[in-house]
Amino acid sequence: MTLQDLRIQNSLTQQEVAKQTGISYGTYRRYEYGEEFPKKDAVKALARLYGMSPGSLFNILIGENNDTLITDNNYEEGTVMPILPMIDLPRPESPREFEYILREYCAETYGGHAQLYNNQGKEHFGVNIMINRPDGTRVYVLCRNYRNTKITVSDIDERVLEIDNAKFNMSEAVLVTSIFKPDPELQEHVYQISDERISKGLCPINIIFWNDIVYFVHNHPGMLERYWPQIAEKLAERTKEETSIPTVSAAGINTGYGLKNLFSEIYKRYQIEDYLRKDPFDDLSFEDLLTVNFFMETLHDIEDSAIYAKELTCYKQILKFESAFNDYNDYLFTICGISNTGKIAFLPPSTDYITQEYIDNIASLKYRVYQCLADIKNDE
Repeated sequence: MTLQDLRIQNSLTQQEVAKQTGISYGTYRRYEYGEEFPKKDAVKALARLYGMSPGSLFNILIGENNDTLITDNNYEEGTVMPILPMIDLPRPESPREFEYILREYCAETYGGHAQLYNNQGKEHFGVNIMINRPDGTRVYVLCRNYRNTKITVSDIDERVLEIDNAKFNMSEAVLVTSIFKPDPELQEHVYQISDERISKGLCPINIIFWNDIVYFVHNHPGMLERYWPQIAEKLAERTKEETSIPTVSAAGINTGYGLKNLFSEIYKRYQIEDYLRKDPFDDLSFEDLLTVNFFMETLHDIEDSAIYAKELTCYKQILKFESAFNDYNDYLFTICGISNTGKIAFLPPSTDYITQEYIDNIASLKYRVYQCLADIKNDE
């Protein structure tokens, strides 16, 4: 049984699941294709949709039978599979470069031949990319490189109006923006428009945000090398330098104590304590972000071994740490990005971002991380 099986059994489309659970369309697609593991809130939302307990759905997601490994009680205590943090990428400098990146993304994601639909500097009813699928259907993509400006509901309405005025024969229309984080208000508006269009016999509308593109690029190294060569080079250099901790077998973890030792080893090895102490606006470097990425990948290997060995007590403690650490990084990178050179963390042009609320949130998140660390280090 898989997430896709559940959806098909309930006669739902991916877009319908996304709408009913509040999960972004792009994110849900990654869940179903096994490219990303749902966070706890997403697991609960999907479980409610399918009328099952979170623990049962969690076990389906990790490939276990419903009556083994994870119970609803230990799930509620904090069990949640981690999501490997992806390093954000600089937005394209020009709309045309954005279109080239999107052409590759769309060809792979929607399955078909993708071609630029306009001449450079000119638009045809707002359409930038046309995808011809093998089944004869067409998907039209509207690229909007808003960069650091905010996309609004009225922007979406204008784009949809452009499509309708063109009277294209299409199976789906997709609006892609370089705004990083999904906006719930925009998503809900797009879902409403899409439902109305479907009821009138028109094609559905979807919206994709920059984080979906970033995740895709990190899983397609060739694109990273073509469009962000400096960052790709840094990643390649760091990968060569790494000598990963040997894979741990189930037999190698006889007790939670052994798991704690492994955790402590990688925690010290990647100098996570130093990373947490740094000021993101003054001290944080691109190398720090790479270090954190490798730390999370290695931690994920240890967690996989813990699942196999069914060392659930320490496993849950480590997952709580990872959840807090991910929240810290997620909040941090709503403020900081990566420079075009890929050498240092991008620092905002002014200090307007460094508000008291930001400082308080960082302090609170760090406190959560340290508390989780204390739980892991203490004897059971």
